[in-house]
Formats: sequence, C-alpha cells, structure tokens
Amino acid sequence: MKKNWKKLFCRLLAGTMAGVLLMGTAGCKGGEKEEKEKEVVMGRYLEEEIPLPEGAQGIVEATRLSDGKLALLGYDEQYMTHYWQSADDGETWEEQGNMPQELKLADGEQQTAMSVGAIRQDGAVLCVVTTYDVDTADVVEDKTYIRNTDGTYTEVNMKYPDGFTQAIDIKWLSDQEVIVQDSVVGLYEMDLSDGSVKNQFIEEGQVFTTFGIVENYLIVVGADEISYYDLDTGKIEEEDSALTEQIKNSGADQNLTSYGTSPLLICQKGKDGKLFYCDSTGIYSHVIKGNAMEQVVDGKLNSIGDPSVGLMGMFLGDENAIYLAASTGEEHQLLKYAYSKDTPSVPSKEIKIYALEENAELQQAISLFQKENPDYYVSLEVGMSEDNSITATDALKTLNTEIMAGKGPDLLMLDGMPVSTYEEKGMLSDISDVIEKVDKSEGILDNIQEAYTKENEIYEFPGRFSIPLVVGPKDQIEAMQTLEGLTKVAERYSETNDSVRLFSDMTPEFLSESLVDGAYAAWIQEDRTLDENLLKEYFESVKKLYDTDSHDEQLRENVVMQNYPHLELSYVDGMVLQIYGKECAAAVGNLASPDGFSQITSCMNNMEDTEIDYEVWNGQKEGCFSPVMLMGVNSKSKNQEEAKAFLEFLYSEKAQRLSMGYGLTVNEKVYDSQEYWAVGDGTTVGYTVQDGDGVERQVFLNMENSSADQVKKIQEIGKSLNTPSQLDKTVMEAVRGQLTDYIDGKIELDEAVQNVIQKVNLYLAE
Repeated sequence: MKKNWKKLFCRLLAGTMAGVLLMGTAGCKGGEKEEKEKEVVMGRYLEEEIPLPEGAQGIVEATRLSDGKLALLGYDEQYMTHYWQSADDGETWEEQGNMPQELKLADGEQQTAMSVGAIRQDGAVLCVVTTYDVDTADVVEDKTYIRNTDGTYTEVNMKYPDGFTQAIDIKWLSDQEVIVQDSVVGLYEMDLSDGSVKNQFIEEGQVFTTFGIVENYLIVVGADEISYYDLDTGKIEEEDSALTEQIKNSGADQNLTSYGTSPLLICQKGKDGKLFYCDSTGIYSHVIKGNAMEQVVDGKLNSIGDPSVGLMGMFLGDENAIYLAASTGEEHQLLKYAYSKDTPSVPSKEIKIYALEENAELQQAISLFQKENPDYYVSLEVGMSEDNSITATDALKTLNTEIMAGKGPDLLMLDGMPVSTYEEKGMLSDISDVIEKVDKSEGILDNIQEAYTKENEIYEFPGRFSIPLVVGPKDQIEAMQTLEGLTKVAERYSETNDSVRLFSDMTPEFLSESLVDGAYAAWIQEDRTLDENLLKEYFESVKKLYDTDSHDEQLRENVVMQNYPHLELSYVDGMVLQIYGKECAAAVGNLASPDGFSQITSCMNNMEDTEIDYEVWNGQKEGCFSPVMLMGVNSKSKNQEEAKAFLEFLYSEKAQRLSMGYGLTVNEKVYDSQEYWAVGDGTTVGYTVQDGDGVERQVFLNMENSSADQVKKIQEIGKSLNTPSQLDKTVMEAVRGQLTDYIDGKIELDEAVQNVIQKVNLYLAE
C-alpha cells in the first residue's frame, strides 16, 4: 500500500470532533442539622469499553444481528476492511471476511478500496467499493456488492440519479431496500433488487447533517430545520415536536458535516414506535410523536460529554443495554452502557467549576475524571457562552457577588479574570500541596512552578501553557524577536517587497491578539496600573506593522471576533501554513500543541526557494509564556478536598496527555517524552485561497513528525520561559477598542492610550 493512499484514506476516514459539552448545575437542597438522612435513589447506566477485534484499528459500522451476535465492520492499520462477529458480547471476536482480499481490489495507478459498508440484520454486508486516481484523489468509479451470509458476493447495479457524487452513509430499511446519503446533499431510498431509486428526499436548497430511521419515518436533521418523511410516500409528515425541541436545544452543531461522525444519533427499538436518541448531553428514550424525552444516560458522567468524542453509530442490545461506536480522533471505541441497579442514580460528591469562556480541554478533562470517578458529579458554568451577550465585566460582577455570599463555585478557571485581585482579597486557597504531590510522582515543569510560587504558596496554576513564537526568514529571525526589531524589519520589508505580504491579511484586532502575549506582562506595573510609555510604544508599533501591508476591507466587515477566545485568535501554526503557501513572509502567535509544532517544522522542512526559522517572541518583555486553563480553588468553598482531587487529576499524566490544541502540557513526564511530540506524520493540512479575479488556488502540506533535534529545541525553549502573560479580558477589551480607533485614524495616539488607562484604572478600583 503506497503512502499517499494511506494519507488519502486517513482524510476520508478521519472523524470530525463535533461533540459540544453542555454542563448544567445540580442543585443541593439545604436543610436543618437535624434533618434525617435522605434515602439514596439507586440505579444508573454505567459505561464500559468493549475491546475491538485484534487487528482492528477503526470502525466502519457496528450493530447487533437478529441472532444476538455483535457484528463489526472495521479496518486494519493498512486501511483494509474486515468483518467480525462476536457471540459473547465482544469478549472474543471471529473474523468472517477480508473484503479487499475477497474482492481482489487493485492497488496501482488507480487504487481501489471499500469506502462504505452497512450490515444487515441477518449478517449480510453491503459494500461500496471506490476506485480513486492516485495523483488527483478523484473518484473514478463506484461499485456496489452484497456480501451474502455464505461469504459470496453479488454485484448490484445502482442506478444513481444525475449529479450523484459518492455514497458516504448507508442504512438498511429491509432485506432489499436501503437509504443512501450522497457526499453533497442527496438522500435516496433505493431498491437493491434492480438498483432503482424509489424515493429522493431533501427539499431544494435544504442542507442536512445526519438522518435516522424509526419505523416508517425518515428523520432528516439540518442546520435550520428538522424534517420528518413518510417512507411509503416520500412526503413530509407532521413534526415530532418533542424530538425537534431536543435536537434544537442540544447544542449539537448542525452546520458541521463530516464523514463518519455525526452530532447526534437515532436508532429504534423494535416496532413499537420507541426510539433512542443521543447527543453530547446524553442518551434519551422517546416514543415517536410522544410528549416526553426521558434521559437514560447522562452525558456529563461518561465519554458522551467529552468534546473530543465524535458519535459514529448506536444500536441496542439485551436487557436495555445501549451500544455506541465513537471516535476520538484517529482512535475508535465501542462503548456499552448497561444499567446498574446497585449504583446511586446521582453521584454523592459534587464539584462546581466556573469559567469565563468555554474551554474544550477542560470539558474533556471533566468528562474523563467523572468516567473514572463515578461517585463525583462535576458541573461547569460558563459566564460568557456563545448563547448570551454578557460582557466580561457583567459576568465577573455576578460571579463575585455569588462568591462573597458563599454561593460561588468550588473551582475557578481564571483565564481572563483579575487574578491578582482575587489573591489580594483572599478569595483563593493555597494549592501548593496538590502541585507538590503531582511533582513528586510525575514531575511538574520547574519554570512554571517557580512562576506561580509566592512564599512557598501557590494560589493558581495553569493546566496548560503556550509559547509565543515569531516565524520568518531565517536570516532575519533574530532581529524579529522584539517588537522594536520586528517593526524595523517591517519598515525595510515594505520598501523592498511588493509581491508577498509581511503578514497574512488580518484585522487590527487579530494582529494585536497575535502580538500581545510578548507585550502584556511589560505593561502591568507592581500596583497593577498600566505603564503609559510601553502601552504607547505598543500602539505605535502595531499601527506601523498593520500599515506595512494593504488590507481587504470586506474581511474586516465579515470577521466576528467576540465568539473566539484569545488563544484561538493567536495560533501561530495556521499563519505559518500561509508562509508555506507564499501568502506572507512572517507570523507571530502562540504555539499551543504538538500538532501545531509539527506543522511548523513540516513547513520549515518543505519550503522551496527560501529558508524560514522560528524563535521566542519576546515582544516588549523576555521570557513570557501564556498560561492556559489557569485553575484556582475558591477559599469559601465547602468542597476543598473534592476540588483538589479534581486538580490532582487535571495535572496528572493521564489528563495531561489529552490534547485538543488548547495548550502544551505542564506535566514534566509528558512534556519530556518523545511520544508526546511524535504527531503529524501521515496527515495532510491545507487551505484554499482566491485571488482578486476569483481564481482559486489550493495549498496542501503533507505533515511529518518533528525530528529529535527539533523537539529538543522547543522543549528547551518552553522550559526557559519564566513570566506568565496573564491576560485580563477587561483590560484586553479596552485595548482592542482604542487600538482599532487609533489605527483607523479616528483618534490620536495620546488620546487612545489615555482612554485605555482611565478605563482600566476605574476597573481596578472597583
């Protein structure tokens, strides 16, 4: 199997992580001291992982057959499809067939593989075999076969309509009928006896992300509407209002379409109109057209709520068991949820966490912690979610009122908050015992510890950190490390270059977000007021850098910044990809993941005609790092030990090896390991750019693992940084608004800087 085919199929089969975790809060009723102990309600679904068959690297489809056996269609490390069955609920698996071998699939200038499969209840398998052009990855042809229960194959002549591109999902309706999803927006009911189209669904202009079948209903879920079709007539039926409301309120991203995963799943139980529905909030049972959605599995207590988990398939077993096929990136799992009558329905220990903004890395850690500690219930409150228009100032006022009243959370994710104020007012507990315990067993990076240790006490500590970097021409990179030096390089660059931009086209706000992590710590004085001269220097430099390049005004009109946290606005690896694509010459921003570093080194290794390099972005202050997921324990919390138990897990190797790109590990054992940095090889990243004449150009980069020397360099850089760039969201909002007005010429420099200082001083005095 050639390497480029592996990369192609990696892209084809890679699941998109689309789960969005919605955390509620669980109320605890207070009572008098003499209140009698309440009876504990027992019974809850618990999660267990069923091992995949030996040699299986991924799942195409899994289901339960009519004879009670589990059936799994999967692929090996060479992406060759195999078929297994299990008669003992996954304890042992027996291979039924090797599809590529049985079908004698080709591998040459045109490569052929089984791309889609569907298992019928009697064990037969529908196989879609696709032939690709090696060089272009274009589909040459599709053939469809039924693998019969005796292992023989019958070809089916599928009479797809004009405009059909490629099948990406298939579900059986009966022994001879299937629903086929096209890779564009088509959805067809097809008769396998003659390959004809019986019904074609989807209204003109409708875009959908997933579909489910319950009895005679086809349920089609899209970004703007949920449609219910009668499978006999092909016409739209009256909606199921309870199910529609659940889908719309689930938080699942209906705009996200991906191959292999779905934001939600639907399966039926028997023929009595009962269905089971799953999204990131959990699994629900529902009678079609009924009034209620009954939650049977709480997503916050297991893997379902993990934002890295993509839903692939769901089916039912005996004794109310529920099975899920799930994806966590390239790793696939088969999960079983079985009812345990001896487990309390609600965990006995509760931890409340507050965050100003959503953080998928924290959500992932919460999910894993609860999965491993079923006696804990962790709830997360987000002050500024995408669903509200609350400002940082208003959110923090509400939070502070609750804390002072003794009703606040147990743990705070302090990103964007006035951390020094919380320390001074005694609102944070010492957590040095937690850090010391993890440090003794696994190690915590010394420089991060020293940065947060004050008189042998630690009041807040990051769960991740990022490294500010500058990337550019190798012969100028040293001069570009400081804000002053970068500005001088930019001035020279604008005089000598007219074909390639210095930076990628970005708004003034985006440019500032990229630069600020090497500058912010320099502005903050000991009394927490702002240094006027350094802030003025920053404003002047950002304007000069912005004016170096021309800009698309329409881009500024279309950009909505408030929906993105600072870290996502400042990822350096995406900007470096544009250097590789010859869109610009330099980039400044945060390195927040091993994948991002692999992307940078892959660009460096494969650049043509010019050499690029990177160094620490020192901006206006040397040695800055950007703390991410900064955690602190509320000193007024009654659950101090429980909160610290979560923190101990958060900083442990198990949690620190998780990565969704929100920061580098602070765990020394993980950080020093080659395994942590050995990512990227075999995947492809890219982008499409359109010039002024509307001509599109595609840029693709075949990623490769960073070398040992490259990894050693970035590890040493990370360990050398000693100053947290602790951004306060309220301060940043003040800077952003005034900086934009100054760059646009609406106000003068001195006025802009004074406006920021006055607003910040007023904020600090509150």
